Amino acid sequence: MIDNFGKHLSCARLIVAAALGLLFQQTSFAVPVTSFDADVTEWSSTTVPVPGVILPIGGSGQVNGNFIVVEDDSFPNIQIGLRAVERFSPVPLPNSGSNYVAQAGESGGPGSGLSTWNYETHIDLRGSGLSFDDFTITFTTSILNHSTADFQADLEAFSLVPAGTLDNVELFQASFNPGFFFSGLDPFAPGSYPFEFNLIPKSGVSGPTLSASMVVEVIPEPTSAGLVLLGLGTIIGVVRRRK
Repeated sequence: MIDNFGKHLSCARLIVAAALGLLFQQTSFAVPVTSFDADVTEWSSTTVPVPGVILPIGGSGQVNGNFIVVEDDSFPNIQIGLRAVERFSPVPLPNSGSNYVAQAGESGGPGSGLSTWNYETHIDLRGSGLSFDDFTITFTTSILNHSTADFQADLEAFSLVPAGTLDNVELFQASFNPGFFFSGLDPFAPGSYPFEFNLIPKSGVSGPTLSASMVVEVIPEPTSAGLVLLGLGTIIGVVRRRK
């Protein structure tokens, strides 16, 4: 009898273990894949906007590339991207993985308070059957007034989009300058600025949080003396070649 009881107990344990294993498989997710120096699904000046659904980067001369891209197999057709670029230029900043380097200085004329670089965000939900309203989107940085626990609400608060117009959005792309939103950031000051961009599924949406992170290192402008020395070096090199 004892042997039979032991056998039944062992079988019961195996059944419970199998059930727990199946439950774990159904509720756990693989680690999202992060790619560096990558293209996003689409980043073009010619992408046709669709009000309330497709909000592309727009502008002119846009160039894809050098993004930090995050995807996950359990979230087919969903992608986020983050990068830093020169302002008024499609050229991405020099980078190594998630670390970008920007030149200190002012863009847009004296007194603009705007930096020489922008950071750019990309969210593509097309084909997933989901939209902005299925996620909480957060953004964190050390730059004043650029962090948000609710990306959509704060875009509406700053009157960048009318209230409620992002609920059904499936493609959202934007470029922001560190001097926006009354940040008070000194564009001439060197510094290190971390960024974290999160796409978090709301209750009832099955899938992992997608998170992209980067750091922008702002280095001082070349000094006048340095530029003079660089110029002299160039002239001397030309003279030597002529001799």
